[in-house]
Amino acid sequence: MSKYVLVGLLVFVLFCAALAPASLLSIPLAQLGGPSLTQASGTVWNGVGDLHWGSVDLGTVEWYFDWAGVPAGTAAFHLRLYDENTHLHGRVAAGWRRTTLAAEGSFDAGMLNPWLVTHGLHLSGWMQLDLVTVAFANNQLENADGDIQWSGGPVYYRSGGTKRSAALPPLLARVQSATVGAAVPSVLARVVTEDGEWPLIEVEAIDGWLKIGVTKRLLQLVDAPWPGQAADDELVITLEEQLF
Repeated sequence: MSKYVLVGLLVFVLFCAALAPASLLSIPLAQLGGPSLTQASGTVWNGVGDLHWGSVDLGTVEWYFDWAGVPAGTAAFHLRLYDENTHLHGRVAAGWRRTTLAAEGSFDAGMLNPWLVTHGLHLSGWMQLDLVTVAFANNQLENADGDIQWSGGPVYYRSGGTKRSAALPPLLARVQSATVGAAVPSVLARVVTEDGEWPLIEVEAIDGWLKIGVTKRLLQLVDAPWPGQAADDELVITLEEQLF
């Protein structure tokens, strides 16, 4: 008799899990301290809702669980984020020791401004992700790859307490993984003009720190010429900020 009770309880638990409402996802998202989900419908396995980051509306997000990876020990979700200016597709896959994030599509560059405002920056135009992937293993960055394009246009920034603006050409950021020092993994992004002729910015994320370097050529483009002697493609200013 007890065997049938256990089977019945197992079926009941599986039934409840299969029908778990999408709104339950708001609980783990709240623990991340940034994203939130509202107007959620469907289930945790297949649903839709409005995604926010703080006070910023990111758009409507749809998701569904990829059951094909379960036999191999991988839990994966396919995601779609969209509104009138955003069309992104992605996949999040987590195995026993490895987690992979992948995204492609386009979005309004203004979506980044709530984060850039603390650095006195404001972007316009649009961004295009060409299959950007990032992988983590054993809670450490393993590799990254992909291209990020920016359409170019007006950029507003603060310099010496004064608000300034500059028109920049289309830019391309090439993202790749790198090994630094004693096999310390890092992500390196080099920003160049769309034709690849001029390096402008170098961004490196390593060991919890974000390092940003700008070349003499970029300062020329924003009408803030470097007073010292340096080649146009030489990094003349470097900033560091701790991420975590």
